[in-house]
Amino acid sequence: MSIYSEIKENIKKIEKGKIIDINNFFNDKLSKKTVLKSFERLVKLGKIRRAERGVYYIPKESIFGELPLSKNELLKKYLYEGEDTVIGYLSGNNLFNKYGLTTQIANEIEITTNKRKNQKKYENFTIKFNYNKAPINQENIKYLEILDILKNIKCILDSDIEESYKIIQKTFLKFSNIELNKLINLANKYYPVRVIALLGSMLENKRDLDLSELKKKINKNTTFNIGLNLPNSKEWRIRWIYTKIYQILKI
Repeated sequence: MSIYSEIKENIKKIEKGKIIDINNFFNDKLSKKTVLKSFERLVKLGKIRRAERGVYYIPKESIFGELPLSKNELLKKYLYEGEDTVIGYLSGNNLFNKYGLTTQIANEIEITTNKRKNQKKYENFTIKFNYNKAPINQENIKYLEILDILKNIKCILDSDIEESYKIIQKTFLKFSNIELNKLINLANKYYPVRVIALLGSMLENKRDLDLSELKKKINKNTTFNIGLNLPNSKEWRIRWIYTKIYQILKI
């Protein structure tokens, strides 16, 4: 059997509408050049479609004709390596929606990864990539999601910052102390001081947790203009920003 025929037969086994990652076909026997030529031939013959560089698929058919590769299938390429190895997670508005912080839906999808990537534009949506130094894996995702929300708590559209604060605090206070310590360690190592201040303010009443490493990061000469009026704002240097309406009423 020729190399082309072998690749063609292997592709036939892949479900229609699913990503065919060309990288999975490279091995010691098949050079990159040989595989690329075979894929180009299959595209010309109409056997497969090219979604973007290195990404192909066998289109599904509907009564209206051929269907493009779905958004969710495209996203998998940036969220997983292989079937289940996590390499990224949804952030931005999709993340805020997941935690019930907003109902806003954006055409721009944000994905956080450990690699710097350029923005990708598709017909109906755009993918923006955010870079995070913290290791992204299945175990860490729930901690990184919370820390990302704290980092961007002022950027959540159509939301009340105090309500968002309470929702996130309620979410992770269900964690065990082992989980909370992982959250603290990730914040301390990879996130800006304002995130550490917010996290510390949320955890202060957990008396069996050691927050000393978080407190060391807080400079007494620094204040964080986050817009929250908290009982422990002074200790964590969180400043309540008055709204214009409130300032006018006060005057």
